[in-house]
Amino acid sequence: FFFTATAPTDIYTQAFVGSVRCVQETGTKVYCEHISHHPPITSFLVYGAEGKYRMSGSYQYKMQFSANSLKARYSGLTNIKFEDGAEIQYKMPYAKLAGIVMGDRMTYITGTMTFIDSLNELKAVIVFDPGKPGGFFSSRKKGCKRDDFEGILYRWNTFSPKVKKSKEINEIPDMDSPICNISGSWLSHIKFGEEELWNIKTGKPCGIRYAPYTLPSDWRFREELLWLSRNDMVKADLWKVDLEVQQRHDKAIREKNQTEKKQS
Repeated sequence: FFFTATAPTDIYTQAFVGSVRCVQETGTKVYCEHISHHPPITSFLVYGAEGKYRMSGSYQYKMQFSANSLKARYSGLTNIKFEDGAEIQYKMPYAKLAGIVMGDRMTYITGTMTFIDSLNELKAVIVFDPGKPGGFFSSRKKGCKRDDFEGILYRWNTFSPKVKKSKEINEIPDMDSPICNISGSWLSHIKFGEEELWNIKTGKPCGIRYAPYTLPSDWRFREELLWLSRNDMVKADLWKVDLEVQQRHDKAIREKNQTEKKQS
């Protein structure tokens, strides 16, 4: 969803694109649109090959700062609907950059992900960095690395309270009956029970092909990126400022219209 420059001091790092339309080698079609600049929100729509699934949602990029770290997250609900009628919903975890001022500088995933299949009354809870004290578990898990995760797939009782902190993953309050444990590392592999479903050494990433005919808002047509590709920083900077001024102007109009609707 983002254009990311290679130089860490570049003013265009993580500049939001307009829209993206592409097709994966598998036949999966991907559509993305940056629908808001303040706050930054991107919507996406994905059609699986042969219509096997449809994934959609909107993400708002949020960050939290502390004295020595920052946490970032794509905030929003993701919906995946399958051809058999089942639908799974989930939210993204946090990415944390620690050691900004002192200590070892590292980036890792933290928090939890909860996947809900209401039709089949299934739920999966995955805990990233399970060794972190004060996280999902009330006590620290020993022998865990920062990139590890663990979780459980289970049938859930819809009348039970929401998931709260537990001493063990098998003690989640809304669990009716466990199906299998989930374990692995977001850097290397994932296992459901004893079956390994993905491994970075054997998994092949899908290549993408950008659509030849697309919207004028496609990121490849952005003026500041075109001038940046020509190493003309002055003109690129001018176009970037013009774009931001226009986006702030559009935001002001939307807020004015919303205020008038509330008053009427």
